[in-house]
Amino acid sequence: MQRSLLFGVVAISVAGCSGEPLGNGAPSPADYTAQITGVREGHLMGDIGPAEGINTPTTRINTWDDGTYLAVDAVVQLSDRAAMLFLSASNAAELFVPGTDTTFSFSDYYDYQAGEPQIGLLGCVGQAIDVYDQYDAAADEVDLVVEANQGGEAGDIDVDVVGRWFVEAPADGALSVREARASFVLER
Repeated sequence: MQRSLLFGVVAISVAGCSGEPLGNGAPSPADYTAQITGVREGHLMGDIGPAEGINTPTTRINTWDDGTYLAVDAVVQLSDRAAMLFLSASNAAELFVPGTDTTFSFSDYYDYQAGEPQIGLLGCVGQAIDVYDQYDAAADEVDLVVEANQGGEAGDIDVDVVGRWFVEAPADGALSVREARASFVLER
C-alpha cells in the first residue's frame, strides 16, 4: 500500500513538472471567446469575376474585430490584376469557434432579426490592389467552416470561406455557378 502511494505521488510530481498540461492539452471553450487580434496564412482559390483559376497565397491579408463586427480582406496580386475576397461578419462571434459548418445566403444578409449573425462575402477584381474597378459583387451563398488550429496558440482557428455566385446567362437565362475560396488562420 505504501509503495503504490509513493509511486502515485512521484508520477503526479513528474507530470506536474514536465511543463506539459495535464489532460489532453486541448484548448478550452474559453479560449475561443477572446477578440480576434490577427490573421495569417491566407490563401485564395477559384474564380472571382473575370479573374479565373486563382490558386495563390495572399499578397495582403488584414483583419478587424471590435467584438461585434469582424472583417477579413484577403488580397492577391495576379500577373495582370488584383483580386480580393472581403468577409464581413456582424454579431457572429459565436460562429468563429471550432465546429462551425454553416451556409448563409445573400438574402439572409438583409433578412435577419436584430442581434442575429450576418455574414457576407464580397468578391472584387481590379487593375491593381485597392483599385477594384473590374468586378465588385456579393456572393449569393457563403459557406463558413471553422476548426481549431493545430499549430498555433490556444484560441487560434482555421477558417475556410467559400463564396458562390449564381450567374444568369443573358441569352437563355441558364444559371452557372462561380466559386472562390479563402482560407486563413485567425489569431486570438
